[in-house]
Parts: sequence; C-alpha cells; structure tokens
Amino acid sequence: MNFRLIKFILSLLLLGAVGVGVSNYVFKQKASLTDLRGMLSTGFEWIKTTLKDDGQFQYGEFIKVTRVIDGDTVLLENGEKLRYIGINAPELGKTEATECFALEATTENQRLVEGQSIRIEKDVSEKDLYGRLLGYVYLKDGTFVNMELVENGFASAASYPPDVAKSVLFSELEKEARLSKRGLWGMCK
Repeated sequence: MNFRLIKFILSLLLLGAVGVGVSNYVFKQKASLTDLRGMLSTGFEWIKTTLKDDGQFQYGEFIKVTRVIDGDTVLLENGEKLRYIGINAPELGKTEATECFALEATTENQRLVEGQSIRIEKDVSEKDLYGRLLGYVYLKDGTFVNMELVENGFASAASYPPDVAKSVLFSELEKEARLSKRGLWGMCK
C-alpha cells in the first residue's frame, strides 16, 4: 500500500481519537486553551515521529537549497539535484563556452534560493533522464521562482512534455520579457 495513503489514514484516525479525547475533556471539566493546544500538538508530534518514511524527498514539503549549480538547477540538502520545470537558463560553460547571460542567471538564482527553504511542486515526471528531481519551485513567501526567472529575462520558456502544466504561462511571460528587452533579451543576440 502507498506510504502516503497509510500516513493519511493513520492521521485521520489519530485526529479522530484526539477529537474524542478533547471533547470528553472539555465536557467533563473546563479545559484551558493551553491544555487543548498541548493535547493537539502532542498528537501531531506522535504522527511525525511514528510515521517516519524512508527518508526520500516528498513533494510539497519544504527543503533547503545548499548550492545553486546554474540558472535553473540547484543542489538540495538531501544531496539531490533539482532541475526547474518549464524553463531554460543560459548554460555555464563546463565543456563548451559559457552562454550569454549565464553568469547573471546563476547569480539571480543564487539571490532567490541559495540557503533558502523551498517547496517543490511536481508536474507529471519526478525525475529527468539525468536523475535530477523536476519541479516548480516556491519560496516560503510564495514567490514562484520559475516564473520570476522567465519574467525578468534570466531564463526562457522551455516545454518538455509531459511536464507542460505551466508552459502557456511561461511562454506569455517570455514574450513580455522579450518585448521589454529584460535580462538576456536586451543583452544577448
């Protein structure tokens, strides 16, 4: 059975038990708000500690970026690489020459996410051909990193089926950045 489904079912059972316990406690004696908070937090801690998974990254959870590799790829604290879905930033030269605006794109990505906790949303695929996680990246303040990079000319829209949920948005943002000559669209030929 799927681990997430088991975790969800056990969470519901625990919440039900906590709810019954809280209502019994409240009706038998007057409970303070502090008492109720303590009971609930203890229940939730039980879920967290009892239902540990196998250490694999879970989409939707926050995870820290330890290093920016380039304008659209980062290294996460669990050691996995993450490639942003739907965008393509200019490449830093490893075997070939560095592309125009690659250093600026990398610097902007560092400014946005390095050392930050990010939330990653999945499209269809979990990993690419190189074993990198794929995702749409959000900061705790709600900033949508993939969108920021395209909107400000640090990356172009790049549709790689089947991961195309936001391809129309990214294409429109690229058109606006091109017309306004923002970022690479004003600097590179």
